[in-house]
Amino acid sequence: MEKGFKMRNSNDYVLRLLVIINGWAIKTMTGGDYHILRVLRNWSKEHHISLIMPKLGYTSTTSMLSSRCSIYFTSGEEKIDGSATIIISYLIRITRSLFLRIDHRPDVIIASSHLLYDVFPAIFLRRRLKSKLVVYVHHILRSFRTQRHGIWSRISLLNERISLSLCKTADLIFVVNSDVRDALIDNGFSADKIFMTGNGVEHQLIDSVKVNTKRFDACFCGRLVKSKGVYDLLDVWERVLKDFPKSRLLIIGDGQEYNHLLETVKNKALDKNIILTGFLSEKLKIFVMKSCKIFISASYEEGWGIPVSEAMACELAVVCYDLSVYKVFGNAILKVEMGNKEAMAKAVIGLLADENSRKTMALDAKEASKPLSWEQVSMIELKEINKM
Repeated sequence: MEKGFKMRNSNDYVLRLLVIINGWAIKTMTGGDYHILRVLRNWSKEHHISLIMPKLGYTSTTSMLSSRCSIYFTSGEEKIDGSATIIISYLIRITRSLFLRIDHRPDVIIASSHLLYDVFPAIFLRRRLKSKLVVYVHHILRSFRTQRHGIWSRISLLNERISLSLCKTADLIFVVNSDVRDALIDNGFSADKIFMTGNGVEHQLIDSVKVNTKRFDACFCGRLVKSKGVYDLLDVWERVLKDFPKSRLLIIGDGQEYNHLLETVKNKALDKNIILTGFLSEKLKIFVMKSCKIFISASYEEGWGIPVSEAMACELAVVCYDLSVYKVFGNAILKVEMGNKEAMAKAVIGLLADENSRKTMALDAKEASKPLSWEQVSMIELKEINKM
């Protein structure tokens, strides 16, 4: 039996996993954060999980964490405002992570993202504790996107370049789409270390939430950052209002653009038709989404599209920009040319005008979401970790 593993029976071991999730800046989690927390919920039923994370992340996700998990906090703030403050906070988290006294030597250390605040501590602790290293790479930043510009963008891209170089030393890398896998191989990563996984849907939770009335016409859910196309949503909805003057769009989530987006909505006199909800708990988020007719996303960059899959499971018709990562959803969603706000508005108007088409599309989306299982994803990833 390999040292560090405890035998349960002839085919079963208890793993000690140390997971680093240092990237929280707001309550709304990224798709990568959601992924690792969801698989950890399953793994914690049989294995020992320790987490390194800021208190902000813990307070946002207590319902997703097992009470049996050991938590090591790297910072205590409740919210971070401003790019400079975020960078300082990340540096503090990295430094504190390096000097934590871990009660039990982990068999495997997991960096929940490929970014420096997760990867650098993971590599340092891996050498100190003599553990295996797993890294998740959900999405690679794109320097050519018009949504990314200025000094903070350059810092982010430099951060990523350094962290990707460090990631090459990992024993196993999980990716959620073929675009990321191919990009890593093109950048000199060993294909043998890369395993393509996916994401699931919280079907039990979604199906348990009952809604009787569609009170809103459309919604978006995600982090409020420029790369998610949140300002495109305003332009699209202005066009929708010409045909449906009383229609209402909900924007669910929090992020760096929240205050400016809210101010823009007010300045455009759209506050009666566009409502920013801020951060919502998982159950309330599902309730609000189910209260809408259409899910709309103008995102320019996605690693996979968890909010899209959740909207499908909520039985909503989905309209979004045509990103290559959405090919996993096939024809169950309506895709328009990236950046073509007029085409997106026309698609939304068409669905609002034709209830039968909208309901048919929503039913097809619901059906297409059914094979997406967090239990299956958790099992497959754990099997790959055990192979090490």
